Amino acid sequence: MMRVSRRAREDAEALAAATGKPMSVVVEEALAMLRKAAYWQQFRDGIRRLEADSAAQVAERSDLELYEGTLADGLEDEEPYPHPGGRSR
Repeated sequence: MMRVSRRAREDAEALAAATGKPMSVVVEEALAMLRKAAYWQQFRDGIRRLEADSAAQVAERSDLELYEGTLADGLEDEEPYPHPGGRSR
């Protein structure tokens, strides 16, 4: 059980009525949207920190170059894998 303000409860009730969903689902969906927004904000913050740190950029590029060669490692003689939609690579 959690306490919310009267305004929050009224908003949840109004959204539930407007969408035809139970109030609990409205709250769960709102929390999921906030969680997703927080994730992407943290991602953008991390990108900004990386862009501001030239040493970190060099390290990142080095890591990317190191692992770039492993993408098809050992698959040179393999048939192409089917791609969704019928295309092959």
